[in-house]
Amino acid sequence: MANFGEILSNISVPAGQAVRRNAGNTAFEAYTPASGGSFVGCLATRTTNQNIGTTYTAMTFPSEVWDTDTMHSTSLDTEKIEINTAGKYAIFGAVEIPEIDNVPVYIRMLKNGSSVLGITQFQRANLASNIQGGVPAYAFADLVDTDYVTMEIKSIAGTTNYQGFLSVYKIG
Repeated sequence: MANFGEILSNISVPAGQAVRRNAGNTAFEAYTPASGGSFVGCLATRTTNQNIGTTYTAMTFPSEVWDTDTMHSTSLDTEKIEINTAGKYAIFGAVEIPEIDNVPVYIRMLKNGSSVLGITQFQRANLASNIQGGVPAYAFADLVDTDYVTMEIKSIAGTTNYQGFLSVYKIG
């Protein structure tokens, strides 16, 4: 089974295009969004493990697949996606959950490091020992050009390794 890093590293997105699931829902593909405006968005990724403990910890994203509005740095404050164009945004993220059964994992999206935009809780239930899963999280927010978004994770199991991504898309 491919992990997030393997999936994301195989996506090539030319300028002006976005990513979606294909018609058969079997893979990701690049496509050209409908005309009527320029696409504003960013997809920041973590393809190596980050240790997460029992308190909320911001996931850092040392690489990106695309960034159309200089929203993310791969060297400074890599946990943040900074808004440069005010508007309504869809915020999506996902975390690859390690093989730990019956232990809750929490993912939350934050605006400016403190305002909770959304929270997701996931708990594996006695799955086969070699199955990992990805947990999606999302939020929608009206953001201004001084705001930033982060994604934090905590695991009741204690320190474990996680990979994932965080993305924002201007929708209005």
